[in-house]
Amino acid sequence: MAADTSAPRPRRSGPSPMAGLFVLLIVGLVAWTGWWFWLVNRVEGEIEARAEGLRERGWTVEWHDQRISGWPFRARFEVRHVTIAAPSGHAIATPRMIAEANAYAPTHWVAVAEEGLVLTRGEDKGRVAIGGGAARASVTRLTAPQPTFALQLVEPEFTALPGSQPFPLSGADRVEVHLRQHQVRDDEPSSPGRQIDVFFRLEGARGRPQGPIDRMTADARLDLLVEAVVDDAEALRGADIPTALAAWSAAGGRFQTVKGEVRAGDAEALMTSPVLTLSEDGRLQGVVTLDARRATPMLDSLAGRDASGQVEGAPAAPAPTPDTARPVELELIFRDGRAYLGAFPIAPAPKLF
Repeated sequence: MAADTSAPRPRRSGPSPMAGLFVLLIVGLVAWTGWWFWLVNRVEGEIEARAEGLRERGWTVEWHDQRISGWPFRARFEVRHVTIAAPSGHAIATPRMIAEANAYAPTHWVAVAEEGLVLTRGEDKGRVAIGGGAARASVTRLTAPQPTFALQLVEPEFTALPGSQPFPLSGADRVEVHLRQHQVRDDEPSSPGRQIDVFFRLEGARGRPQGPIDRMTADARLDLLVEAVVDDAEALRGADIPTALAAWSAAGGRFQTVKGEVRAGDAEALMTSPVLTLSEDGRLQGVVTLDARRATPMLDSLAGRDASGQVEGAPAAPAPTPDTARPVELELIFRDGRAYLGAFPIAPAPKLF
């Protein structure tokens, strides 16, 4: 039998595929770490620049003990003793706030105040502590002309601090506020200015004992939902919210397609208005149509809860006497700084600035 004289196969030399993969992972990790540090430095600089811009316009913006963490997948900022105060006197403060975003989605930020908030209401109304569940806010689409903003309070408890005026609410199950760029439908006339959708929800609200909401709801929980389109939103310019609303109103700004729903126990009412505006002193103007059902307790309260503010010589608004389970259509009119139920003045018109 002939011997096998073939040469042995040469052994493969060079790095194995696993070694190459390991090198790629190391290079990717180094690149991602560089991106993470660049992102947090960019965000930190942007926050400080915006805070300094507000300070130059008369705001107070303070925080302490800033900490940055979250590597590798999140950018997380934690600050303590936060105070943001507008020149108008309105302010918000919290002992601790955390804001974070995914490093791969830096245009979506979520902020949480787990230890509650303190709201300064301005106009010498004093301060209100907001406790209970955590307060959460989110901002998305930061690069868009109108970012999307949401605020949520879960089971908040409202407590007026010593020396402050009473707050209308003592607590609620949920409070939500949403702002987003308006999407014009095909059957809707386009506006020459930018528009914003505003959505407000109040669930399971409880009025303070013997307060106006407590009397209006007859000790029942109050649910309120309001949505509207803010026209000419680009005119909302100013150092603080009251100044921005005043500039917006002076430029012809208005609320369009206002819709709402209010419930308290068995009582309920639907609200609609094509247009609402603001007067020079910041009070609502326009007509709201109410489609009410079993709303006698609410209307009784509205008719008598502000006797000191009634127009001199004007009679009180009568409570409806027909079958209150049947829908009743009413008009709530805001004019000359007052709210009228039909022809009867019932209270001052809501003041927004």
